[in-house]
Amino acid sequence: MTSQKITEGRKEEQNEMVEMDNMLNKKIADESQRLVSTVMNEKKSREETEEALLEMLKAMINAMKNQLEAERRKGQTNQSI
Repeated sequence: MTSQKITEGRKEEQNEMVEMDNMLNKKIADESQRLVSTVMNEKKSREETEEALLEMLKAMINAMKNQLEAERRKGQTNQSI
């Protein structure tokens, strides 16, 4: 083998390595972006769920409050009779 063929072989190997590095870097970037999107979607979903739970609790508290006030008024009405 001549030194020219050895040099060409090395350059070819280097080019293949650069291509592999580029493909790996792209895959890493794509996977990282996918993970970030997944985490952000999960966070948004969790926040929406928490917000819905808070609204439900507020509604339950208001309903209980209204019921207690109605019962109190009813008790006052019965006492005055």
